[in-house]
Amino acid sequence: MHVALTASGLRQLGLPDSVMAGFPAEFIEGMAKANRSRFLGDVGESDSRSWAWGGPQGPPIDGLILAYATTPDVLAQRQSVLQQRLAELGIRPRLRLGLHVRTRQGRRARAAQRADRVFPRLAPNGKPTGQERSLADPEGLLTFLVFRPLSDLFLWLWRLERRTEFLYRPRFDKWLRPPLFAWAQALQNSRRQGDHLGLAQEQLLPGEEQYIRATIDEIAKFTRENWLPGGAQRFGNTKTFGVLRGDFSVLPGLPANCASSRTRTNTAQIMISPPATTP
Repeated sequence: MHVALTASGLRQLGLPDSVMAGFPAEFIEGMAKANRSRFLGDVGESDSRSWAWGGPQGPPIDGLILAYATTPDVLAQRQSVLQQRLAELGIRPRLRLGLHVRTRQGRRARAAQRADRVFPRLAPNGKPTGQERSLADPEGLLTFLVFRPLSDLFLWLWRLERRTEFLYRPRFDKWLRPPLFAWAQALQNSRRQGDHLGLAQEQLLPGEEQYIRATIDEIAKFTRENWLPGGAQRFGNTKTFGVLRGDFSVLPGLPANCASSRTRTNTAQIMISPPATTP
């Protein structure tokens, strides 16, 4: 048996506002608020206004009790005892939902359905009955016998490689990675269109102003929907960076007092990070 309480349920129990303020905004607002529904994708047929319970137009849900049993009879007995205990406390459940218990017969029926998807049933005249399913059905026999074992084998080989790469990684990085990287880079460059740009010359994309404005509007909308006024927080993802590889050339004509006044060319790798960090 599981017991879950919502924010309104905690308030009903007398939890002070100072403690409630420590919970995340998602818990305080709930799933039925307009901005949360859009964020979770509850739109159209899944709109929270059409929910049977828990929606914005219905009474608030203070708590939820989940009861489990191996048979329907045991479940009914537990529900009866639970209702009696709640009645003694003056609590009357607004809604009671049934739970379908999976039995061995149910598993056999589902296995037969999966077999029908791989081997479709035919009418007596030899024509399909319209119950055919794709061979790549995630619950089909082909997935169980072929796709899933292949996936498990791939994961096992990947974990094995991660545990043994120290045996070959240094030599691979020293002798094989440079030519492979050069070949891949040459292949990629051969498919690019030459724009004949000058040194450090920037070329604007078609419609770049619209892209920038759309990005700003999307970030502003996300900030307004997920943060209270004056409480927006900045967060970054350290993985959002890029690395450029090229030649750093010191051109002639620099003042004599510069540390790199003499002309030379060095190989350089430049990391481009978000504005909040230093490259």
